[in-house]
Amino acid sequence: MPAVLMIAYFFPPLGGVGVLRTLKFVKYLPEKGWQPTILSAAKLPAGPRDPDLLKEIPPDVRVIRSPAWLLPGFLPWKARHWITQWVLLVDEYIGWLPFAVRDSAQLIENGKFSAIYSTSSPYTDHLVALKLSKKYRLPWLADFRDPWLGNFSSTLPTSLHQSLAQKIERSIIFQASHVVVVSEPMKHVLYQRYPDLPSDKVSVIPNGYDSQDFPDTLPAFNRNKRFTLVYTGSLYGSQQRATFLLQGIEMALSNQAIPRNNLRLRFIGSLNKPSIEELRNSKLSDIIECTGFLPHVEAVKEMLAADVLILIIGAGQGSEAVFTGKIFEYLAAGRTILCLANPGAAASLVLEARAGLTVPPDDPKKIAEAIQGFYQDWELGRLVVKPETAVIKKYNRRKQTAELAELLDSL
Repeated sequence: MPAVLMIAYFFPPLGGVGVLRTLKFVKYLPEKGWQPTILSAAKLPAGPRDPDLLKEIPPDVRVIRSPAWLLPGFLPWKARHWITQWVLLVDEYIGWLPFAVRDSAQLIENGKFSAIYSTSSPYTDHLVALKLSKKYRLPWLADFRDPWLGNFSSTLPTSLHQSLAQKIERSIIFQASHVVVVSEPMKHVLYQRYPDLPSDKVSVIPNGYDSQDFPDTLPAFNRNKRFTLVYTGSLYGSQQRATFLLQGIEMALSNQAIPRNNLRLRFIGSLNKPSIEELRNSKLSDIIECTGFLPHVEAVKEMLAADVLILIIGAGQGSEAVFTGKIFEYLAAGRTILCLANPGAAASLVLEARAGLTVPPDDPKKIAEAIQGFYQDWELGRLVVKPETAVIKKYNRRKQTAELAELLDSL
């Protein structure tokens, strides 16, 4: 079986949506003919932990963890963010680069690897692979889970920073043997930015869901005692926030379309301080419940128990390319989805799968109308979606891993 060295700073026991894509590839690659070895970090960033995810790593897969020089943990987030944007440029994990290159080189020299895979964020992962690919002339597949340039949740401070970042990104895109992105809009943006890029250089493998995380037969829909809206995942940055959702719900309540004591809004996941303060100071604080981060298995249970699942993409430039991993798990959960997004990858999928409604993310009136409609159906016991299962099955992690294996075969 050919072996692939996978460079992934974000990996279990780190929790959250960002680690699932790589973890599921690792889980299913051996049955698709490739043996993965993972190079990750010994010093994980502050954030949620989900050690149960480690159980999904096949027993014969090695995970090597390299040390890193990181910014001091006692620094406030704003200080770390400023240093990263203005000084480090790439990301705050650039101090992992020399150790990751050293340990990866030892692995390659002591083993037989047929390919290298790197995934971002962090973008330091690709710089590790760039150095290895140049030195050992191994085929390299660079996977972009999020855009680097034009990322709607993170902007570069000056035109000089933009120019330097684009120079680095270009070297990654052109040096890699092949590039994978998670959505067609991301692919389109890359070809707009680099028109001299070969037409067959970039492939799309979206995020997805693992059927093993969901019961073979989804539980019958049981109406909650209170109409329950559930949001799972993080809220971060100025573009992705709950402001307009809260305004829409306030509007629905003021219209007396929904009795206040018959509604609850649950946030499952890690929220940044501005989001926590916004929810705490909201006029809806009495009906809002925040659980904090939950292990993945518990988050899935929360999805299955929702009346409506809320997806917030945001309205910033570049948001049309965002194809967050949780949308696929929402689809697998079989619950009604309210997607707050402008036209783009996420909105198109919800409509294609006939899984719910999409509304502009910054239009409280439209949000209120959608929630009122859902509530009326819920009250009558008919808030049930019958999504297009053929559409949803296209995003099964096992199928997507087969696509990745085919790309590795072709390299």
